[in-house]
Amino acid sequence: MATVTTTHVERKASPVSAGQLSFTLETVTPAKARQYLATAEPLRKPDERTVGAYAATMKAGAWVVNGQPIIFDTGGRLIDGMQRLSACVQADVPLTTLVARGVHGDTLHTIDQHRARSYVAVLEARGTYRRPASLVRLMGKLIRIENGTLGLSAAPISWSRYDRVLDANPELVEAVDMADRYRGLKLHSQPVAVLAFMALRAGHQTAFRNFLVALDTEDGDLATGFNGATNLLSTIEAMRTVGEVGVDQMIALGILAFNDWLEDVRRRKVYKWIPDRRVADDDAEDLPLLAGMRGRPKGAPNLGLPMMKDYPGLREGIIADPAHGDPVDARLVDELRQTARQGADAVSVRMMQVTPDMARRWLRDFNLGNRKVQPTQVDAIARDIKAGRWMVNAQPICFTSDPFDPSARRGSTRLLNGQHRLHGVVEADTPIEVPVATGIAEAAFATYDTHARRSVFSTGMPQADLRVIAGAARFQWRVDNGLRPNDRAIPSASELKETVERHPGLAEWFPESRKRQVAEFGSSGVMTFLLYHLRQIDRAVAEDYFRDLVTGENLTRDNPVLHLREKIRRLRNIEGEQRGSRRDVLTMHLHAWDAYREWRANPVRDDI
Repeated sequence: MATVTTTHVERKASPVSAGQLSFTLETVTPAKARQYLATAEPLRKPDERTVGAYAATMKAGAWVVNGQPIIFDTGGRLIDGMQRLSACVQADVPLTTLVARGVHGDTLHTIDQHRARSYVAVLEARGTYRRPASLVRLMGKLIRIENGTLGLSAAPISWSRYDRVLDANPELVEAVDMADRYRGLKLHSQPVAVLAFMALRAGHQTAFRNFLVALDTEDGDLATGFNGATNLLSTIEAMRTVGEVGVDQMIALGILAFNDWLEDVRRRKVYKWIPDRRVADDDAEDLPLLAGMRGRPKGAPNLGLPMMKDYPGLREGIIADPAHGDPVDARLVDELRQTARQGADAVSVRMMQVTPDMARRWLRDFNLGNRKVQPTQVDAIARDIKAGRWMVNAQPICFTSDPFDPSARRGSTRLLNGQHRLHGVVEADTPIEVPVATGIAEAAFATYDTHARRSVFSTGMPQADLRVIAGAARFQWRVDNGLRPNDRAIPSASELKETVERHPGLAEWFPESRKRQVAEFGSSGVMTFLLYHLRQIDRAVAEDYFRDLVTGENLTRDNPVLHLREKIRRLRNIEGEQRGSRRDVLTMHLHAWDAYREWRANPVRDDI
């Protein structure tokens, strides 16, 4: 076991002391990993998919010391690192990693409070593409279409698959650019990008540009002819009078319309596409691409999505096992394997006080190609710092080389992880004590943040249940701070923990939110909050509100709950789309609640 260089820098009185926190660099054998795992909380279970991905990387000799330590508390119990240790056991190969010991258990809720890094962030870091988010959305939709899994709950798409598809299909960038140039059409930009890619691959570039020009028209021009473009506009207008039109619905209708445009077919009727959602588990073998995936359509792949004329498909888009995803075998692993061979001798960690001036300089000089800064996350961290809630949680700020070295230069030294904490220090104008890791390989950037965010508290309940209660507490935190529950402000992990402790009623009402009759009208987090919060406002009226909502019995036409039930059910039935965001559903409930209280106070009602 090699000891990491740990340097304590001279500093003024710090608001937080690191205590007995120490870091070592260890090569953990599978047998040692089992011993470490035995010290974790019995209820905590690793995520099989994450463990599998880590294990495949380790088997490939591609695991890189990324500055994220395995963490033990002051009692020697494992509090972070279960996925990596489980992968070490599964791969049956040693794991070289930083290990932090002596971490106070009350900092657990602050571990991993940053957002998970995505393939979009990888593209942003490479700096090659102007619209990485649009590009990834387009690839995701095309890959699922290629595998016959459109609209189904298929396995996540691996970064390696995105890499292969992006390299093999240069038309993707042109399709995204085309969709951006025609932003504002009644046909939304994502369906336009999908249709544009298919048209480019099919050799219909000129025809599709003309099709877009025809779509870029005012309502008064719809009577100029019954071609594919005008009929598509009429179809979308007609569908929007009764509800939203989903992305998959628009893609299907767009394909029908463009095929008519190519053939110069004139129709006087609107287009129709009804997704084929017939399910037959026993007939999965009829669809080789979906073999082994239960609950899949009995009919055609992609819910019966029509095909564009002459479209040859997406290059490198087929996944051998769409039920479980890609093996870890692409360019990303090759890069990591080469880095792993170089060893981790240069890795060092030191505890230090980071001042606002220091944070500004690091952000200015070394923050290259990182994720977009999330202002709400920075605000939450800054509030914790200013309120004295900042906790040293063993997560280092990571650099490729020492930022204090006189030779450190922009471009040669890079900040890999920790930009939100540094921005928080600047905004709070207060120093914090934090571990700083240097000598972390550049390729490790892609391996950060793939493990789950820690729960804000632990009561012996399953982690999934704790996450729901924490979600409900986010809404309650906004109420406590004078905001609307559906505001976009987010609490820090420390603020969330305090909210849960201040409102034990959230946990008490959580089981009710899981009942089928209640879950029909919102996610568990939304309904847990509403079950608790509305009763704090007016318990008697809230009891009647939830009775009317759940039973639907004897509702008069002027009862706002009747309209709420219809709106939520209509939202759930939008073809090709999910049931709506939690914020959307919460907003509907809040509007209905306000209207319900006013209606109850009105003595003239249909039921009197």
